[in-house]
Amino acid sequence: MKITNVEAFWLRCPIPKEKQHFSDYGLLTDFDMTLVVITTESGLQGFGEAKAAVGSSGVCASIVSCVENELKPLLIGKDARHISRIWEHIYNGTRDHYSLSRGRKFPILGRRG
Repeated sequence: MKITNVEAFWLRCPIPKEKQHFSDYGLLTDFDMTLVVITTESGLQGFGEAKAAVGSSGVCASIVSCVENELKPLLIGKDARHISRIWEHIYNGTRDHYSLSRGRKFPILGRRG
């Protein structure tokens, strides 16, 4: 069940004036999120979401770009059933080539710490 496509969409839903509220981050006037759609060769799709800011109001353009330009190439062709293996590769390995090219000792530390 190979992954054939990965798409990301920035969705913005305005909050009606009567339901807008203040939080520690200011007045929330919109609900923003990134919808990620993964499609397999059989047409099966999986959906996930990501947010750019606490409070669900934030610019999601960078997340869409990251998913489509950095993560998509890592996911295409992978077996969608190997969720843990894919997660570990993405979490730890998306920046390993930078460390390796600079001779650092722990190239798979990725985003930890």
